[in-house]
Amino acid sequence: EMCIRDRYMGIIYKKNYQFIMRIEKCYFCSGPIYPGHGIQFVRNDNKIFKFCRSKCHKHFKAKHNPRKMKWTKAYRKINNKEMVVDSVFEFEKNRDEPLRYNRDLVVTTIQAMKRIQEIKELSLIHI
Repeated sequence: EMCIRDRYMGIIYKKNYQFIMRIEKCYFCSGPIYPGHGIQFVRNDNKIFKFCRSKCHKHFKAKHNPRKMKWTKAYRKINNKEMVVDSVFEFEKNRDEPLRYNRDLVVTTIQAMKRIQEIKELSLIHI
């Protein structure tokens, strides 16, 4: 399973074998919204709000602040409840410029991976 992030739209695509699935974020709780799920609300000024469930939609209509709801990601981030080190946060960061890779480092890494694979195969033969 491979994930792709569209940096302009802020949309995550999950690529699993042949199909690509668009996963969007809930406007209120920042939870994932999978295809065929959730509610979409379009305001008069053509602003689109997407919600993962009716609970988020109701709180939005009641003009509740997501930073005061203990179950939202906004509250957890403000009150330091989130994990500090998590690979998901690195994935979700909005990168405005592409990463530059050192070609020599990539080549040496690939060679090391091949060598590790050879060692594993040899150890399996001896067992």
